[in-house]
Amino acid sequence: MIVPVLRVNPAIAESIHNSSPAVAGIDRQDLVHRLRARDAAAFDQWVGEESPGVHRLVSRLLGWHHDCEDVVQDVFVAAWKKIGKFRGDSEIRTWLYAIAINQCRRHRRRYLQHKSRFQTLKGETPDMQSDANNDATPDVRQIQTAINGLSHRDREVIVLCGIQQTPVEQVASMLGLRKNIVEVRLHRARQRLKQKLQQTTGDRPDVHAAIGDDS
Repeated sequence: MIVPVLRVNPAIAESIHNSSPAVAGIDRQDLVHRLRARDAAAFDQWVGEESPGVHRLVSRLLGWHHDCEDVVQDVFVAAWKKIGKFRGDSEIRTWLYAIAINQCRRHRRRYLQHKSRFQTLKGETPDMQSDANNDATPDVRQIQTAINGLSHRDREVIVLCGIQQTPVEQVASMLGLRKNIVEVRLHRARQRLKQKLQQTTGDRPDVHAAIGDDS
């Protein structure tokens, strides 16, 4: 199987996404049909439309930015390989984001295992929080650090529901869970995140509102 060679540049992709009427007005059914037919031009068009959102999701799920472009590329390569199995039970974007979630799980696990071994060899204590965006404001860094300290299950629902404001029904489809399970998981994740934030920010409504605190 020949996979189109791509290197996603978020800035260029964002420009295409915002300025190209052809991409913005793409017919979804026609796109899916062309993708399933292995139409490389349709794939390039799809990447231009979807890569900004995938990049945002990947950076938020990973908790760092330095290799997000590599993961985004892996997401689209995996999507190209699997597109023939897409049955249309959900929106193609929902299906794509489910692939992104799985790629992030895999990449984050490998990265943290490697980092832990490296720091152990150096006699250092593994630090999962040091990859937060240093260019962000103090409040954002505190939120990022708290989210990075959550389990992957908690982090996923916080990012998808709390930060990206994705409807619970779509999140359930992405994660392969029932809606009520996502709602319970989200409530518990918000409580755990709130406890972490209280240690650094106290009871600040603005900070808790930023992650969709439902308490």
